[in-house]
Amino acid sequence: MNAFQKIALIATLLAGHFLTAQAQQHAVSADRGRGDEHNIELRFTNNLYVPIILRVTFEDANSIGGGVLSPYTTAISARGVTSITLPRKENANYRYSYRYWWGCRNPKVETDYPYLIPVGKNGETKVSKLVLINKKYGMKEKVPAKSYYATSFYAPKGDTVYAARRGTVFNLKNDVDLKYSGYTMSTEENAVHIMHKDCSYAWYSVLSQILVKDGQEVEAGQPIAIVGGDKYASGNHVRFSVIHSYYCDTCDNRAGAYGKAFVKPKFYQSNGAIDTLMRNSNIYTAAHPDEIITREMSRRELKKWRKAHLKKVGT
Repeated sequence: MNAFQKIALIATLLAGHFLTAQAQQHAVSADRGRGDEHNIELRFTNNLYVPIILRVTFEDANSIGGGVLSPYTTAISARGVTSITLPRKENANYRYSYRYWWGCRNPKVETDYPYLIPVGKNGETKVSKLVLINKKYGMKEKVPAKSYYATSFYAPKGDTVYAARRGTVFNLKNDVDLKYSGYTMSTEENAVHIMHKDCSYAWYSVLSQILVKDGQEVEAGQPIAIVGGDKYASGNHVRFSVIHSYYCDTCDNRAGAYGKAFVKPKFYQSNGAIDTLMRNSNIYTAAHPDEIITREMSRRELKKWRKAHLKKVGT
């Protein structure tokens, strides 16, 4: 890693931390509710299209009294609202801070779910297992990642990126244009996140164009982006992870914290095999069978899908 690459890496890491702080501010709105002469109401609104875990920490809960817990942790549904009622007292310190995490408090993640390979529909792709950037460059982790696992899928320039599983699109980033060439890693990349039924979510990164919008429901196998990576030394590719939140009391040195746990996803291959892609530089062939695409549909949705699918095939 030369001096230029180190400077670029540090700059993108700093930018990434700044953007994370901004996202924390805009995704959740906090204000005073109605309350009355005896109580104060704090109201928190989840502006995202996916569920979150909210932690509210009061600066001095003892001065408030009334059995107020600090930190106070709760789940808020997509676009939902939650309230905290506090006793109104003179000289009480009502100052607080809050933080949130994507997903559910106790997710039951389907670790054997058969994901679609997100590139190369009916074609081949080479894979490469990613290394946690902190470990690769000897950097100390601020928040530890549990069982880190991510994969690069290589594909031709302009190739389509497909949703590996059904879910809700959120946290899009579509304004990154790397200035230089020869990158090996950058934390600043265009990306799409998709929340799944089991409260895990997929991260798709290194994209040249995004084809979906925030809050959109997508099906497995639906086009969501165009492969990027023109300025990477390794060539065009997309990076993919499946993640869920988990309770981690030591993640930020405060009680009530959550961290990221990574799932080792299993992928459906054209030969019918469903297995984890682990071997670097191996070639795999993608396929999008109907039984995987429709796996999480309700009966009504399946009937509608079949009708539209047959109509499309007929034309």
